[in-house]
Amino acid sequence: MNLNEKIIMEIESLVENNGFNRNHKYGFSYFKPPLVGFASVNNPLFSDYKNIIGDFHYHPKEFFEPLAAPCEYSLPFKK
Repeated sequence: MNLNEKIIMEIESLVENNGFNRNHKYGFSYFKPPLVGFASVNNPLFSDYKNIIGDFHYHPKEFFEPLAAPCEYSLPFKK
């Protein structure tokens, strides 16, 4: 198992086992499994964010180590 897979498993476990993701009265969870993605710090989209959002927005190269890959996850709601 590589590092990306370990990170994905950890995020999925945190969401699944978090008490705030449960309606204890009716026994259901609020969120589907998280969507997890990784990006290259060289992705030109990050430079666009700095131009669109503003100079205060950090580029991953300014925030992470040079070889790091930013990780993003979102929690899709269940119906």
